[in-house]
Amino acid sequence: RYLSDDEETRLLAQLDPRREGSGLMPYDERSDEMKRNMQDCYDLVILLLDTGARYSEIANIEWSRIDLDDRVIHLWRPKVQNEGILYMTDRAFAVLARRAKAAKGRYVFENRSGGPRGYVSQSIRKALRKAGLSDCRIHTLRHTHASRLIQNGMSVYEVREVLGHTDIKTTMRYAHLESRQVTSKARDVINRLNQRKN
Repeated sequence: RYLSDDEETRLLAQLDPRREGSGLMPYDERSDEMKRNMQDCYDLVILLLDTGARYSEIANIEWSRIDLDDRVIHLWRPKVQNEGILYMTDRAFAVLARRAKAAKGRYVFENRSGGPRGYVSQSIRKALRKAGLSDCRIHTLRHTHASRLIQNGMSVYEVREVLGHTDIKTTMRYAHLESRQVTSKARDVINRLNQRKN
C-alpha cells in the first residue's frame, strides 16, 4: 500500500499546523506547545515521505547528522546497523532549514525535556484516519517513497540503497512495480525502432 498524490494531499491537509476545524481553537489562541506539536507532525511526515526513512530514524535524528550546506542527511539506521547518505529534496531542505533557525538543542525533533521525540505517533495516525486512509500506517510513507522511485525509473537495486535494506529480498516487494516500468520501457524501445524503419 502506498499513497497516491491525492491521498498525500489529503493527509498533509489534515496535518497542516494552521488548519482550522472542529475541536481546534483558532491558531492565535493555541498554546506554544500545541503549535510545536502540530508543526512537528507535519514536518515529520514531509521528511518521511521525501526520505523513505523509518519513523524512528527521523523522529530521533540529531542536528549533527544534518548538513544544510551540502543538503545531505547522514542517516544512521539502528534497525540494520548501517548509515546512508540521503540528498535532501527541496521540500525536505525547506523544512530542515526552517527548523534549524529555531533549533535550541541536539535533536531535530525534541520532546518537552529536550530529548529525542521518540515514538509519539497518535496525531499522525489520527490524521491518516481523518484523511480517509484508515488502511494506512506510518510505515506506508516509507512504501510510498519506494514505490514512487520505482514507478519513476529507479531499479530495485537502486531503491535498496536508498532504503538501506541489507537483504535485496526485502526490496523485492516492489519488483512488480519495476516490471511494469520495464515492460513500458520495452514498448517504447520497440516503438522507436519501428519508427526508424518507416
